[in-house]
Amino acid sequence: MRSIIALFFVLAAVGAWAENLLIKPGEPPVVLTPAPRADQPGVALTHYRTPDGALVGVSNRILLRIDTSLDLPTLLQRHALVQRKVFDQGLVLVEVTDRSRTLDTVNRLIQEHGVIYAHPDFVRKAQPR
Repeated sequence: MRSIIALFFVLAAVGAWAENLLIKPGEPPVVLTPAPRADQPGVALTHYRTPDGALVGVSNRILLRIDTSLDLPTLLQRHALVQRKVFDQGLVLVEVTDRSRTLDTVNRLIQEHGVIYAHPDFVRKAQPR
């Protein structure tokens, strides 16, 4: 029983940690630390600090490039995404229904066969004045 409880806590910790990673194929993962910050009016962002201390805001939008043979409606449904704009065949702007899951969704999307890239659409770095 103790080992089951310990396994549950390990899996929960790993799952929570993975949500703060930004994974890019061929590059080491970037660990982002949640950073509280008040949203600006009309701009809904989840804020993080990068390892070098920069403040980054991530919205719920993802720019998605997929192979044209991939079934987009199925992909959208599987990841709870809403299509917002089609730029050309295979390049779409989508929204995550739960803004706090944007990075996790990006990381899951890039693991999908037929997804060429998935990147948060709007990342803003605060520059010191």
